[in-house]
Amino acid sequence: MRITDNMLLEQSIRDLNKTRSQMQRLQAQVATGKRILKPEDDPAATERALSIRATMREHTNYQRSLDQGLRWLNATELALDTVSDALQQAHRLALRMRNDTYSDEARELAVTEVHELIQTVLTAANTRHQDSYIFAGYQVRTPPVSLSGDTPPAVLYAGDEGAMNLPIEPGHTVQITFPAGEGITQALETLIEFEHRLREAPNELADSISAIEDALRPVLDAITVVGSRTNRLEDV
Repeated sequence: MRITDNMLLEQSIRDLNKTRSQMQRLQAQVATGKRILKPEDDPAATERALSIRATMREHTNYQRSLDQGLRWLNATELALDTVSDALQQAHRLALRMRNDTYSDEARELAVTEVHELIQTVLTAANTRHQDSYIFAGYQVRTPPVSLSGDTPPAVLYAGDEGAMNLPIEPGHTVQITFPAGEGITQALETLIEFEHRLREAPNELADSISAIEDALRPVLDAITVVGSRTNRLEDV
């Protein structure tokens, strides 16, 4: 086959274009810091990169869930500790006040103290984490606990028993919610009854002592569960 000048020229042009394309690709790699500019540059490496990116995205999502769960559980534990402290303070007061020798003035001071404890527990029951009421179940936009206008007031619960579970790793979730019906409403009812007995039936204060002890147990149990779930998240 006779090689003509035109054929040599065309080959030179092709070689030049190929070299220019390679130079452009190298310049793009240097500019972007990426070896693979298009999937077809290295299909196997592209697949690995996409897999790694998906794994990193998944890890970021789980880490976000862990952080959210820890903050929620910390707020829950703080609120439950407040309820526990209020009940223990009421228990000490009831032990003192069952003695009939206290004056009417002393009993009135005790009534005021219990009323303040009721308000403390009510505030704890309506604790919010960011914009969500933590003891409301799924009804996180509504204050879950209120008191009626009756004398003595009734405890009203506007939440539900919904349980919120956060994914923390593939195939595993942790429940972070404790509806107020699990102990806090009982604590309020017990304190309200204690206040009523201080006013109207001081001879029945022994019943309040045992009732406060009964109300304290589920709160302490909930604190233990919160601690266990917090440890679970911290160990991931």
